Amino acid sequence: MSGRKTKPKQRLPQSLDRQQHRINSSRHMGNHDKRLSLPRLMAQLSIEDIEDFAEIFGFETPQWNAKDGGKAKRWFAHQIVCHPEDVLNKLPLSDLVMMENIIDNDSGMRANTTHTTIYACVLGLIDFHTDGEYDYFDMPPELIKAFAPYVTNVVDDVRNKMRFIMENLLLGLTNLYGRVTRGEYLKQISKHFDFDEGGNVREFYGWLRDNSVLIHFDDWGDDDSAKGDDDVVFYSPFMWDDVDAFERHVKKINREPFSKDEIIEAGKYPTPTIETPYNQDVERMLEKDFKLKGDEISTVLFEIWWRLQHEDDPDFEESNCKDYILHELIPTASPERGGADVLLRMLQTFMNYCNGIPRWTLRGRCPKEIG
Repeated sequence: MSGRKTKPKQRLPQSLDRQQHRINSSRHMGNHDKRLSLPRLMAQLSIEDIEDFAEIFGFETPQWNAKDGGKAKRWFAHQIVCHPEDVLNKLPLSDLVMMENIIDNDSGMRANTTHTTIYACVLGLIDFHTDGEYDYFDMPPELIKAFAPYVTNVVDDVRNKMRFIMENLLLGLTNLYGRVTRGEYLKQISKHFDFDEGGNVREFYGWLRDNSVLIHFDDWGDDDSAKGDDDVVFYSPFMWDDVDAFERHVKKINREPFSKDEIIEAGKYPTPTIETPYNQDVERMLEKDFKLKGDEISTVLFEIWWRLQHEDDPDFEESNCKDYILHELIPTASPERGGADVLLRMLQTFMNYCNGIPRWTLRGRCPKEIG
């Protein structure tokens, strides 16, 4: 998501389903890196970043000058270790489950790269690096010790359940449309969760913003009285870095309406579930001809979805995604018989699926609908 300022973007598989997340992501990569420390992970943070992040967690910051960067990082690290519940109770469920897995596994973790944001990495709480195929995550020993007694209870706390659902709703909306304004988000909350259009939903949103890192990153509330609902914009965490380019290519057409269930499914991680009339066809082909199963199929479908969202032109024939399917994906198939007929069948199945996917630049509509 893109907010008041440009924050460093990292990638993370997220999930509202804790058990699913464990299955997809719990691959050990060895013992914890004993060299990690919180100040080291925070090396990329500026004093302004630390002041902003401290605001999210309710920490009152001292006055620093420009030369106090090291002191500010040590202070922030100390606050986090001393107030673990204040931090954990504002992190997205995805980050919490990632931390829970790292702590429980007694090792770092490896997960399939999925192009999205992990807020705990941006905050300097989780170490992240990638080799292009896999992402690797770990936590410093002092943070593991501080968080271990609390993280599972925070995940299971009923007081956090509504926040998790509302974050999931926002992620689903942005994954389907690319962007939504605060006003559009409030309308969806009112529509699907029986809030009045007036003060009740706004009062609830105020609580939500103050208790959600995910939402706070986009709505800092600076000079809030001067901000209209259309001035606060949330973007998909899978959004390309050049938001301006995305905005230039959005068509001036009516948005596609989605049901509550479709929105919630689109907000799931590690891969959003975007339903089309052709999902079963392409899944059956990937299982039969590519010998893929379960989350392997989900990973392929996600990669196609992600690539298509970053195309300027929705025409499949002109897309880079077609090249990816032809030259990287189809050669990995193991059909019972080869030949042009098999290649054409596969390509047609992929093309039907691609043309049925809701696109950000088409405001949630798919190319098949608009011709």
